[in-house]
Amino acid sequence: MNYFKTFALMVALTVLLMLVGGVIAATIIQLAISRQREYAADKGGAVLCDNPLYLANALKKLDYMNKAVPMPAAPLSQSTAHMFVVNPFRSGTFKSLFSTHPPTEKRIEQLIKLAQGGAE
Repeated sequence: MNYFKTFALMVALTVLLMLVGGVIAATIIQLAISRQREYAADKGGAVLCDNPLYLANALKKLDYMNKAVPMPAAPLSQSTAHMFVVNPFRSGTFKSLFSTHPPTEKRIEQLIKLAQGGAE
């Protein structure tokens, strides 16, 4: 009888861990797709203005101002981060997994490659 309770508890914990892990994995995948769409939007904007370096220069200026005058970390502000052109919040290595924006430096690198005729 004791063996059955232990087995049931192990199964319940395994199912719970799988559910939590699935939710986290789905969130990470969704945010990775969001970051890829950000790159695609950059490419579309570069094609629209006919020179990727214009957009790269604008991103440099936005990133500079974002670092010079950072946004206060209000609790509700994190939920609107996806509406900004550059990520207004500082993020570490682990937090970058849950970021809606790729790092601005990488976006600028992609635009410079595009200006040089390279593919993404």
